[in-house]
Amino acid sequence: MPDTYSIKETARLSGLTPSVLRVWEFRYGWPSPRRARNGYRAFTKAQLDDLLRVAQLVKAGTPISQLIVDRFPAWPSEAGTVHRPRRLEATKALPPVPSPAAGRLRADVVEALDRQHAGRVEELLQAAPVTVRPRDELHGVLVPVVVGVTELAAQGTPLAGAGRMLGLAAGRLAQLSRRCDLADALVIVADDEADLATARLVAALLNDQGRPARVVPRQGPVPAGAIVVGSGPGDGRNQRFSALGGPNASSIADLLRGAALQEPARSEPARLAG
Repeated sequence: MPDTYSIKETARLSGLTPSVLRVWEFRYGWPSPRRARNGYRAFTKAQLDDLLRVAQLVKAGTPISQLIVDRFPAWPSEAGTVHRPRRLEATKALPPVPSPAAGRLRADVVEALDRQHAGRVEELLQAAPVTVRPRDELHGVLVPVVVGVTELAAQGTPLAGAGRMLGLAAGRLAQLSRRCDLADALVIVADDEADLATARLVAALLNDQGRPARVVPRQGPVPAGAIVVGSGPGDGRNQRFSALGGPNASSIADLLRGAALQEPARSEPARLAG
């Protein structure tokens, strides 16, 4: 099954016409497919599923103007009321950024994630290292990318190319933290490869707060006192983090609020590379 569909494929599979898809996008801002490298629209499987449902409701007599609210489908509930699915609640509720520049970046990233514009997300990731300060890049781009991509997947609407996005973020976070890779730094271990970007984000944020930390490969039992990143169960010996948090794990938002670790911070924050 392909990751994305052209407008012709989407029209055929949804029972709509390409012209209807273009009109809906122009009038209502939905669907808002990303653009492939050739400039053509590329619809995700989640968008196709939503189009199928909207097409059925329109055929049954529901006006399209009642189904699209604020650029997203608002599904009629069993009680007859309109329910708009809320996406990226955790990402949009992240604690404030440390500067106006980071705030503008985060707003751009969140909008691109909300609209499923994978190409725009990748563009922001690639441009930030050469256009803004490392700390603004960390808080304005890398934090919302890691949290937002994870949240979209958890909500069943994964971003196209999510693995590549997290790979780019993980690589850049490793670069930002390389000067903080001290022998006595707090050890962070990822449960598996899928948790690597979050693990490196935890390390970068701790470094930014003056708590030197480094990510190490998982080899055998995790040493007591290390931080474990992933959604697995805790063992009582190690603090656990995940992008969104959970019953046994602190979240990135907790870490940004300074409520995740009780250790005293150093008097001078560690320097981010770059």
